[in-house]
Amino acid sequence: MNLNQSGILLLISFFLFSGIEKSLAQDKSEHKKTKPNIIFILTDDQRWDALGYAGNTIIQTPEMDKLAQSGVYFRNAIVTTPICSASRASIFSGLHERTHKYTFQTGDIRREYMDESYPKLIKEAGYYTGFFGKFGVNFSEKEHLFDVIDDYDRNGSFPDRRGYFYKKIGQDTVHLTRYTGQQALDFIEKAPAEKPFCLSLSFSAPHAHDNAPEQYFWDEGTANLYNDVVIPDPDLREDKYFNALPEGVRNGFSHVRWGWRFDTPEKYQEMVKGYYRMISGIDLEIAKIRRQLKEKGLDKNTVIILMGDNGYFLGERQIADKWLMYDLSINVPLIIYDPRVQKHQDVEAMALNIDIPATIADLAGVAQPKSWHGKSLVPIVTGKSDNVQRDTVLIEHLWEFKDIPPSEGVRTAEWKYFRYVNDKSWEELYNLKKDPKEIDNLVKKPEYQNQLKTLRNELGILAKKYADPYSGIPTGLTVEYIRDPRFTKIIDIKPEFGWVVPKEAVIQKAYQILVSSSKENIDKNIGDIWNSGVVRSSKSVDIEYGAEPLKPNSSYFWKVRIFDQDNRLSEYSEPQQFQTGEFGEKLTSHNWFQIEKIKPAAFKKNDDGSYFIDFGKDAFGTLEINYSTQKSEKLTIRLGEKLLDGKIDRNPGGTIRYSELKLEVSPGKTNYQIELKADERNTGKAAVALPDSFPVVTPFRYVEIEGANNLKSEDLTQIAYFNYFDNNTSSFTSSDTILNPVWDLCKYSQKATSFTGYYIDGDRERIPYEADAYLNQLSHYSVDNEYAIARKTIEYFMEFPTWPTEWQLHVALMFYQDYMYTGNTELIEKYYEPLKHKTLMELEVQEGLISTHSPKLTGAFMAKLGFADTTQRVRDIVDWPPAQKDTGWKLPKEWPQGERDGFVFTPVNTVINSFYYMNMVIMAEFARLLNKPDEELDF
Repeated sequence: MNLNQSGILLLISFFLFSGIEKSLAQDKSEHKKTKPNIIFILTDDQRWDALGYAGNTIIQTPEMDKLAQSGVYFRNAIVTTPICSASRASIFSGLHERTHKYTFQTGDIRREYMDESYPKLIKEAGYYTGFFGKFGVNFSEKEHLFDVIDDYDRNGSFPDRRGYFYKKIGQDTVHLTRYTGQQALDFIEKAPAEKPFCLSLSFSAPHAHDNAPEQYFWDEGTANLYNDVVIPDPDLREDKYFNALPEGVRNGFSHVRWGWRFDTPEKYQEMVKGYYRMISGIDLEIAKIRRQLKEKGLDKNTVIILMGDNGYFLGERQIADKWLMYDLSINVPLIIYDPRVQKHQDVEAMALNIDIPATIADLAGVAQPKSWHGKSLVPIVTGKSDNVQRDTVLIEHLWEFKDIPPSEGVRTAEWKYFRYVNDKSWEELYNLKKDPKEIDNLVKKPEYQNQLKTLRNELGILAKKYADPYSGIPTGLTVEYIRDPRFTKIIDIKPEFGWVVPKEAVIQKAYQILVSSSKENIDKNIGDIWNSGVVRSSKSVDIEYGAEPLKPNSSYFWKVRIFDQDNRLSEYSEPQQFQTGEFGEKLTSHNWFQIEKIKPAAFKKNDDGSYFIDFGKDAFGTLEINYSTQKSEKLTIRLGEKLLDGKIDRNPGGTIRYSELKLEVSPGKTNYQIELKADERNTGKAAVALPDSFPVVTPFRYVEIEGANNLKSEDLTQIAYFNYFDNNTSSFTSSDTILNPVWDLCKYSQKATSFTGYYIDGDRERIPYEADAYLNQLSHYSVDNEYAIARKTIEYFMEFPTWPTEWQLHVALMFYQDYMYTGNTELIEKYYEPLKHKTLMELEVQEGLISTHSPKLTGAFMAKLGFADTTQRVRDIVDWPPAQKDTGWKLPKEWPQGERDGFVFTPVNTVINSFYYMNMVIMAEFARLLNKPDEELDF
């Protein structure tokens, strides 16, 4: 082969190789087009017009302007929450603040949300990811979201320029903006060539360094900017605009920080220039980043997104910072520059901070999780769409902080409505097309009421739609331990409130109670009667009303919200209404009566034409009959509790009830309620009476009817009377077929026998007895969290004691159980002194024992026990085993001989003194609770 031939072959090989290389480069370029690099730049507190391209003729942002001129500029970019922490949480998670519930002073953002955050998904999709700067969200595993991360912000320990100048590049201490820019350059330099990268840059600038008098600190590269410029005065700076703000804003941080920065012309000029210089400093770093991209050949395939985390007030309305729902607070710069799309656009459609993760995912070819609330802006960038397909957006700032009143609202292209969460009566409505500066509040103008109502409704719909599924709301509200107080009267002038902490909260860290005089006020979160404020406590029962005493015979509404284990604030509970009655000596409010209409469980017509009906369960009540007749007739009706040979036992014995009566029926009348005769023994002066509006009732399960024609099961109704009882608060099941019905019987018996609202002995006398009531109390607590009956019975015994000695000693036990279950000490406080008498400590005879043979058992002592008839004496119960005389215990010699000879130490005395010892322990505990240490020592 000659030289010329060799040269030709080399040339051919060169061209072939070049073609292959070119083809490979094209393939790689095509791959890069489907997987672009992404740089997301987030600035801190940069408002929408702090940008040259936005029409600001003073600020110098040439690089940001170039991005806007070459890319897509969103004129109406909105942050859904105008505060850095919550806004950044929304950007990471793609969720509204109402959903993620993350803001200042909460614990970590929920893992469930960060598991679907954009950095995690992009990294899992094969991107090389980095984050530098202010992360702004507490999340213990943020290092796993990125391949490279450096989380830092202003150094709050320095009250001067060192807040921004504490990081070093080499040996030089530099401004944080410069430091972040350098980290971006290093990341791009080291990014692996075989992977696309996604770089998130979060500048701390231009955020003021709040704890330094100078507020704004800038890099030397921008130090000479704006020196010869006079910043125009802010809009709406007149007093009238400030005075139009709600009191909480006027007295809060918004105005305080205005005093730090803008309250004098000199301060205003210096601060705004400092703010501008810091933004210009970011612009310089963007220029460096773009130069490096070009040098590395990455500029044609790197999408740059620039956004502010929230808007900012620069003295308008005599306020500073963000937080509020005005556009100056929520409107931010947003630019998306995609070099692959050779088209510039100025877009009017509302784009949101929660659209950023959806946009990044779309650029990376990653499917958007269904949980995200935002939408990809890529269709707009590429020209496939000219809008975001949204009409109304939710805007909110929910941080519960006393110096920044939380607010919520909605915004459309034309309208904005918002209100303040803690006083929903303060509302603002603006037509943004006609009134872009939001000056003319239209809320009270009649011609805009329909628009106002529409936007109010939209806010309610969106608030419900975006509620956090992981956050619970308090339920089970009680007033005076009564779960549904609508139908009773509260007689405590300072009642106790309670609620059930939602399981989602895990624990409650704080609560806030509102009590209002009207439904309108409670719905607007106006606690005009009492606003407890945020109370740092895990307590959720026995919370005493803490304002001016309530008025008698008045209606009130209340509700509560809580802070959970991570200090996330719940929504308010549904409001509960209650009515006060007459305030007097008693403390306990009576719970209301339930009247149940029960249909037969079994119905049979006998061969003799009579009817037999079984209502399934015994209940105190009466009978209602629907019956038609063509002539006057008399029906014989029997009611009973016990059967004998398949029929009602007409002589059941003991205290088992049986009733028989005649019912006259006549043409033209179809509905009858039988009239029972009152039993003299259980309706006498000493018996607990039912309300006058109630008919005479008797316990019955079975009914027999003679003389009727064509009766049907649906014609009969047992009208049963109960005191309030919730069947759903307890349950029991087992594999034992006998044990299950025993449980059901015991539970129902507790419901049925407490029908008077007191623990009575049954239908024999309908009188409370202390020991029986104590057993009833414990039984009741085991099947329902109902405390009013026990508390009313306790107060009853302080006025109407019964004769057995042992029974007096059960009263302190009832007090103690009430305290253990409710945590409430009001009864103890009120009755502490008379309760000491019921321990019978004054009848102590020797060696810590008591006896009813004590000479101290006098009429005066009986009066102390509460007996109206002081000629009575308490007596030991006699239904115990025979006395055991050989006890070895002797009575005091000073006792009269007759009494000494008659006293023996019996099992009754043993029981009495066992109860006495328990009483002493209980009273010692009560003395401690009431801070009576001296008396505690006596016990």
